[in-house]
Amino acid sequence: LLMKDIMYDLADLPVLDLPQGAIGTVLETIEQYGMGYCLFRNPDGKLAGMVSNADIRRALLRHLGDLNAVKLEDMLNPTPKRISADSTVSQMLSYVRSLDFQILNLPVVDQDGRLLGAFNFNNLILGEL
Repeated sequence: LLMKDIMYDLADLPVLDLPQGAIGTVLETIEQYGMGYCLFRNPDGKLAGMVSNADIRRALLRHLGDLNAVKLEDMLNPTPKRISADSTVSQMLSYVRSLDFQILNLPVVDQDGRLLGAFNFNNLILGEL
């Protein structure tokens, strides 16, 4: 199986286009989709970054003295781990094992870096492959 065969399509994902991304919009999008993250893409469709629940927590901790100072840039990870749509599931699992940290989701991109979808590891755990 290839990643493009098992990924969530963009229509089913929390995706915002930059420069959109007021903090309220990001939080509402994460809440609405219930996946714990929001993906961002540039006007050309390329993956521009990701905000996860962990990114939000870290940004809030950095600004505990003034939570009104938190901006999207404080939360946005502009270089999230990602995988090619043509990668196999075996390649994806090897890639994830090679990381120094755990991830719960993985954006899926084409050869040019355009966002095509995402893979959520809770689906693997639940046997929904």
